[in-house]
Amino acid sequence: MTNDKQGMLSIFLNQGVEFGEYSVTGSLNRTRDFIYIDDVVKIITNESFLKLNATTLNLCSGFEISVKNLIEEISNLIDIPKNNIKINQLGN
Repeated sequence: MTNDKQGMLSIFLNQGVEFGEYSVTGSLNRTRDFIYIDDVVKIITNESFLKLNATTLNLCSGFEISVKNLIEEISNLIDIPKNNIKINQLGN
């Protein structure tokens, strides 16, 4: 099973599969930009990247998704109909 303690994707996937509902702390409208770890590895091992002298870089996909839309996408993948999605919104 997925990690239910860290990583937004893992947490929500686990909640959907195990419980059929989601517990969210904070706003459903906040957004995130997820990137696949294999893409990060390809970037940071690229010869051009290794020549950079940057001390801080932000690697991203360039695609934002809201927490609500992420939950809807996960629910769709695990066959929870959109009208049956249950979200328990917790305090911050």
